Amino acid sequence: MVIAIHRENIVIQIFDKINLQQSAIIYISPHLDDAILGAGATLSAIAQLGSKITVLTVFAGEPIGISNDVQMRRQEDILACQELGVVSKHLDFLDAIYRKDGRGKYIYPTLSSVIEAPADEDELVREIGRILAPSIEKEKI
Repeated sequence: MVIAIHRENIVIQIFDKINLQQSAIIYISPHLDDAILGAGATLSAIAQLGSKITVLTVFAGEPIGISNDVQMRRQEDILACQELGVVSKHLDFLDAIYRKDGRGKYIYPTLSSVIEAPADEDELVREIGRILAPSIEKEKI
């Protein structure tokens, strides 16, 4: 359970009551920056209680043959997590704008296609589930 409250002393009081000290926590983040920007203060507060937190970013793969900033963003994510006292791990799934179908065509060729109804990517969802399930069951990545 994650409760995002911006006043750190309240966060610490709430998490003390559910005894997260010495706990192993996996925070699954869809994209680089999401965990830090969306829950950074909460993650830091929980880490200060003694929990070992791993931020696992799912869509952090580096596309081949495309000039992109994913490598730089991965490094920034690692440094930001270190500042908060948490561990950063990245999976190699490509973000939507880099994914291609079996014929090599972009699944989301335009900005509007990214924000409209998602393409049928059931196999991608199953593959992510296969990778995440054992790690979550063992509480380690």
